[in-house]
Amino acid sequence: MRKFTIISILLMTFLSITFNLKAQITITQSDVQNLIGQTFQVKTFASDSAKDFTSLAAQTGANQTFDFTGIASFDQAYNGSIQYISLPADIPGSTLPNFQNANFAIKINLTSTGQVTDSTAWVYQKVTKDSLNLAGIVFVTQSDFNNDGISPDTVTFSYNPCLTEAELPLTYQSAWKDTAKYSTIISGTIFSQTVQTDVVVDGYGMLKTPSGSTECLRLKRTTVIITNIGGNSSSATTGSIDFITKSGSAVAASIALDGNGNPLSAQYTELSSSTPIEAPPKVVDNYRLNQNYPNPFNPTTVISYTLNQAGPVTLQVYNALGQKIATLVNGTQSAGSHRITFIAKGLNSGVYFYKLKSGSFTQIKKMMLIK
Repeated sequence: MRKFTIISILLMTFLSITFNLKAQITITQSDVQNLIGQTFQVKTFASDSAKDFTSLAAQTGANQTFDFTGIASFDQAYNGSIQYISLPADIPGSTLPNFQNANFAIKINLTSTGQVTDSTAWVYQKVTKDSLNLAGIVFVTQSDFNNDGISPDTVTFSYNPCLTEAELPLTYQSAWKDTAKYSTIISGTIFSQTVQTDVVVDGYGMLKTPSGSTECLRLKRTTVIITNIGGNSSSATTGSIDFITKSGSAVAASIALDGNGNPLSAQYTELSSSTPIEAPPKVVDNYRLNQNYPNPFNPTTVISYTLNQAGPVTLQVYNALGQKIATLVNGTQSAGSHRITFIAKGLNSGVYFYKLKSGSFTQIKKMMLIK
């Protein structure tokens, strides 16, 4: 679950980039909106040595020094980048009804140290003058997350209504609680839960890491997940302490807590600078036809694919009898990633197949329409 913890840190990191130099920081709607359109490089360091963070987890109040520099158990866990995207935009999840409540998204690329590819998340946010809200996350991993022999895998986390990430303006002694329905969608299967959060800004001061010192707010977050299966209800409580920092050589840190408030692990994330940078071009090394999303669908779904080189492309849809019912692409396309929306208007529920052909490459995948 460390990937999801790091995503949470990055969600809070972006709040810090436009901070002023006062130790008691205040964040407003305009501070958040100023980030849209920018991209930053990040590095994340993590440790599972819980005993190293006991004193930090208990350290609250004003004018504190939160010192991570003496902890030798940190190792670099991820490289990556974060990009702030204005909506509407053609990105994964943009057609989901609840996600259309968002007004910007954060694209988070994470690559585990020593691996070639790992995962990308699109985090849908809504900011108003009073609050920053989380609509949901679309998480795409290059590994076989579902153990079904198919990758990349897509997992969607949706909140209805949106979950309050922060009340604005955010400063020392800010506090809020919120409840939302929390749905996880994996390969068309939906798991629904209820999430309750209780957050308080319980400290501020200086955050010290090996990269330097910077002013920060300390947020303590308690999360309760309630699951109801067959009329039987159960709950699980976790927590975190997030240190949110100013601009420059920006750093954010987090300590994960168990249900009793004891430290489990910690990590900190560094931004290279507040200067916008361009992400390196992605090298296309293979042809690939991805599983449509969502699947099952009604009546709209997105089909994506990757081409190794430019050339003629056809993408066609067939029914269970092998009859062609639609041609979605028929022409020359450039190398790289492509997406197209299929609208099954007038079709009956059932299994359908979509076939991609480009040069000598041909691949067929199955999808299901449920009305």
